[in-house]
Amino acid sequence: MEEDFNQFIKCLKVASKNMADASYFQIDNTGSEELIYRERVYCYELYHQLRCVLGEYRPYKLQGEMDKSSHTEFAKPHKPDFIFHVPRNMQQNLVVVEVKKSDAVNNNLDDFKKDINKLK
Repeated sequence: MEEDFNQFIKCLKVASKNMADASYFQIDNTGSEELIYRERVYCYELYHQLRCVLGEYRPYKLQGEMDKSSHTEFAKPHKPDFIFHVPRNMQQNLVVVEVKKSDAVNNNLDDFKKDINKLK
């Protein structure tokens, strides 16, 4: 699994570099000069780039916004941004990703801590 994890990280770096266009980070806020960050826009493009770079990396599957609300292993519903895992095998959840904008920690430390606990 360590080799698979290292390969995923390499692919994540390539996928991130493929997102050089700032329009995936900063969105023109209509009616304002201000550019705003939108997590969903970034996540959708990152998912696309990861899928392109990873290809068919068997036995793992990249899945986004996987709703775990009816899963028997979780007391509370969780919806991580990405899971790179072997479906139906809790022992092979290789990577779980939650995306946050860089100022999320400074703006709301409590929400950031909640997300860390969800990932655990």
